[in-house]
Amino acid sequence: MNKLMTLALASIGMNLLLGCIGDNEKPPIDDAMDPAPIVEPTPIEFPRTCAEASVGHLHLLDGYRTLYVSGDQAKPWPAWCVDMQTKNPAEYLTLPDQQLNWSQYQSGAASPGTNVETRFQKVRVDGKTMKVDIGDHRFATSTGSLKHLGAGEDVTAMPWGIAMTCDAGNTAVGAISTDGTPFNLANDFELEGDLLSRDGHSNIWFTNQTVEFWAHGNCGWIAPKGSGVDPMMNDAGDYLIQLTYQ
Repeated sequence: MNKLMTLALASIGMNLLLGCIGDNEKPPIDDAMDPAPIVEPTPIEFPRTCAEASVGHLHLLDGYRTLYVSGDQAKPWPAWCVDMQTKNPAEYLTLPDQQLNWSQYQSGAASPGTNVETRFQKVRVDGKTMKVDIGDHRFATSTGSLKHLGAGEDVTAMPWGIAMTCDAGNTAVGAISTDGTPFNLANDFELEGDLLSRDGHSNIWFTNQTVEFWAHGNCGWIAPKGSGVDPMMNDAGDYLIQLTYQ
């Protein structure tokens, strides 16, 4: 009897011990609580913009990237992409012939100072519309300074594609060119200014990649259509010149 009681007590003690050990064990891992793995977006095969070129490539730096007009594999172009590590990458077109990419405002009695000239190495392009922002000076250099008395503004830089003077005795000249790139230009310029004295002309070369222009008057200017009054004040964001793929 005593042996039976001893064995029973031993069995109860063992069960209690095993229960304590089990209570101290770690609970099984619930896979549902694990964080979801990060899935990289699928790269865009034929990106139109620098932003699209960065999709699926988190660590792309500024530099040249091949973009495609309208996402068309047959229409590639070399874009200079900047701000790739931000939410707003931007695309620029390099202009190989910088001697043919300059704008001018000739100073005079109504615009005292020195002639303002701006030369462009690259122009900002909207990769979705292929229009050029004529007021972007990120890759441009300017010389001279004058005061435009009509608007009371100091002018130290000119937009892409404008020749202007407010002195009837002066003639302002300029040119834009996409020579060396896969893009053509249209002779989409208009003469504006004082109705009685303005004069000027724009001429597109047979290659459809270079436009030369000149203007004079009091005041007189030639500029891309849509530039408006006082075109030298066109700010960044004015996409007025259309590029077409050759």
